[in-house]
Amino acid sequence: MSEIEIFGKNLHFARADIHRSPRRVACLASRVSNFMARLASRTTCHGESIFPDGRLVTKESYTRLKWLKLSYLPELQNICEEGYQIDPVLKKLEDLEIYECPSLTMLSPSSARSLAKLTTMIVNNCNSLEEIITGSEDVEIALTSLVTLMLVCLPRLNKFCSGKCLLKLPLLEEVVVRECPRMKIFSEGNVSSPILQKVKTAQDVGKWHLKGNLNDKIKNMYEDKVAFCEFEHLTLSEFPELKDLWYGQLHPNVFCNLKSLVVQRCDFLSNVLFPSNILQVLLRLEELEVRDCDSLETVFDVKCIQSKEKLVKQIAELKKLTLSSLPKLKHIWNEDPCEIISFGKLEIVDVSECQSLLNILLLSLCQDLRHLEILRIWFCGQVNEIVAMENGSMKNSISFPRLTEMALVGLTNVKSFYPEKHTLECPSLNMLKVYRCEALKMFSFSPLGFKQPAQVDEIHDMPFQIPLFYIEKVSHNMKDLALCGKDALKILSGCCPENLFQKVKFLRLQCFEETPITFLKGFHAIFPNVVTLQVRASSFETLFLTGGIDNLNSQSLKQIKNLFLFELEQLRFIWQEDFSVGYFLVQDLKNLSLRSCPSLICLAPSSLPLNNLTDLEVDNCIGLVYLITTETAKSLVQLTKLVIGNCEKMLDVVKVDQEKAEEEIIFENLEILEFSSLLSLRSFCNGKQAFIFPSLLDVVVKGCPQMKIFSSGFTVAPFLIAVEVENEKKRWKDDLNTTIEQLFKEQIS
Repeated sequence: MSEIEIFGKNLHFARADIHRSPRRVACLASRVSNFMARLASRTTCHGESIFPDGRLVTKESYTRLKWLKLSYLPELQNICEEGYQIDPVLKKLEDLEIYECPSLTMLSPSSARSLAKLTTMIVNNCNSLEEIITGSEDVEIALTSLVTLMLVCLPRLNKFCSGKCLLKLPLLEEVVVRECPRMKIFSEGNVSSPILQKVKTAQDVGKWHLKGNLNDKIKNMYEDKVAFCEFEHLTLSEFPELKDLWYGQLHPNVFCNLKSLVVQRCDFLSNVLFPSNILQVLLRLEELEVRDCDSLETVFDVKCIQSKEKLVKQIAELKKLTLSSLPKLKHIWNEDPCEIISFGKLEIVDVSECQSLLNILLLSLCQDLRHLEILRIWFCGQVNEIVAMENGSMKNSISFPRLTEMALVGLTNVKSFYPEKHTLECPSLNMLKVYRCEALKMFSFSPLGFKQPAQVDEIHDMPFQIPLFYIEKVSHNMKDLALCGKDALKILSGCCPENLFQKVKFLRLQCFEETPITFLKGFHAIFPNVVTLQVRASSFETLFLTGGIDNLNSQSLKQIKNLFLFELEQLRFIWQEDFSVGYFLVQDLKNLSLRSCPSLICLAPSSLPLNNLTDLEVDNCIGLVYLITTETAKSLVQLTKLVIGNCEKMLDVVKVDQEKAEEEIIFENLEILEFSSLLSLRSFCNGKQAFIFPSLLDVVVKGCPQMKIFSSGFTVAPFLIAVEVENEKKRWKDDLNTTIEQLFKEQIS
């Protein structure tokens, strides 16, 4: 055998490259069987070494190995364990390539002398590698055949050779060192490379360093921070040694190719992220993400630039700005940047949990944001307005022509988008989510330009605020819309232009005090194409009432397919008891999720079939004693997944019906059944009905201390072979009922 390639996570498989040679085929079959068998046996192991056993080196077949490639082995730590000699394996090796082995700490201890035939070495993306070869002070190492050496993306590499020995590289012609920012020197000892003229920073690119011998070249590259010139992505917290450079004198080329910067938990930062010296250097940056920096007060220090000499206005390439968990952040820009830097290429602005921030954008900056597509602001409690007012700046309208998504969530103090009278125009908007912004008026239903008499909001004791949108200016492209109760009631009563919300497919309703009796009639008239409905944080007792159903045309309606109900404290019924007359409205329902509905009595009235429901999830509905009746259970012929958790009063999933004890109930398509933290659950059903699960594959039972049996009746699950319990352990004894009984006995014993 002359070539081996090993790749895959956890050494999932190994392949010998035999290049159609009969001789190599024979070699593979007769001489490498032990090695391949050993690799195959490691499919479920961690694969920390390729040659873990010293006995392997006695095989004569390994002296023919010429090409070895290791790639995508996330837990590989070394090629050979310390103390074993693998010189016979490596002595004819000509090509060694290693890619994406993040746990690799060394290549081969004390084996460099055996690499006399090696002509090419490539090491790429090995994040833990600190050195390539070791050596002793009194022993010479000669890689007499090495011609090409490539070291790429090795963030911890500090030297090629750690020994203070003489390192001879007589034929070395090409050296590429790229993105190795901590490589201070090539070798601790002297290096002889008489042919080598230059060190490249990229293959096939005319960038190189010529100064001195190989050690001098690498040292010079380190001092000039050449490695950072090649970085396209940088996580600043991984390089705390950059502190002095970051706030000191910075050469313009150091970060010249940087496109993405992540700043997270950087303790060395001052109160400013981008001081004036580095702001101009990073104009090519396309993505900036800043998280969890407790000292940061300002992102862009524009004020210091303006205090210096006048500069030619420059254009920043920044497209995505993400700021999160910055408790002291007061300003994104500490002064208007528009005269010196344009941020007009911004496409995404995402700001969350910045509790000291007062505003997000400046008005002058908004005029440049013609490419803004996404604006998300989450839980910034001190924000008063999204766009700050500037001295002497007045404009009647703010326009974001490409904005498609706006989310304003948990902004308890925000009163308006902009403090002066204005019109917000977003003609491309298709997703609008405003939630927990109690002081913000979302819509005005008065005609544009109509002057309302001065009024006072008695709740907040302040004048009525300028609305986010005038209803007639809302985009007709809206597909995902969140409405609070007050606005929703106005819209459902017809106070909006005809066909305004025809394209809405995902509707989120929140903060309803009660459901209007004609809710369904208005809902389907205004939102005829809604497929997904989410209702949360409301206080009504019944969601779907029968009022107005008689006047609906079942042939012209698109029925809801996904229904999500969250945080409905007073909800007792989803559907009114006689809702079966409106069956056509739920006949396409496929996904139903209920969370934190503590007053809910049952899932659905017995008379309402749920024939197309495929996924049902119920969590933290503490008032439920049972989930469904036997009639509802019989209708769930398409159900594939049932998950129930944290319903502490639930006794049974299916309510006992003694009058129908001889019935068979078949869950034809149910594959996944999960019960967790159901403290009172005694069974799936305590009646005598027979339950058949022809497709059931996964059952999980965790935190159900009172569950003595799965069902009192006959239970069939032919393909089920185990029940998952705590700590992901699998248990099984005979059948499902017997397994649950056994688990209960073990628990009380």
